[in-house]
Amino acid sequence: MLHNAKQRARREGLPFDLTEADIVIPARCPVLGIPLRSHIGEGKGPRPDSPTLDKLIPELGYVPGNIVVVSAEANRLKDRLTPVQMIDVGHRFLWLQERALKLQEIHGKDRPAFGYCPAVSAR
Repeated sequence: MLHNAKQRARREGLPFDLTEADIVIPARCPVLGIPLRSHIGEGKGPRPDSPTLDKLIPELGYVPGNIVVVSAEANRLKDRLTPVQMIDVGHRFLWLQERALKLQEIHGKDRPAFGYCPAVSAR
């Protein structure tokens, strides 16, 4: 992880000042709460539960205090969505789940709850 980060920093022209002691791999992803598991030697690159090094503020580079180990899945989400978009997606899924529960109460059975979403339509 350290060696790869150093190579990325050099390639991207970012600061690098980490040692192995700076990289703490937790048992669980601090973002998604899933257990982290190393897949070294299994091929096919990182899996969703693989530990990856994330720069909290990318332009600051790989320096102590600006890195955290998270799951590859959490890192991919951060690459694809802004924090505001992540919150918005979460709110929309919660709204859909609440709607599904209400429909189950009304109809007494499972029923698709997709359709009109005020949070989406208001934009």
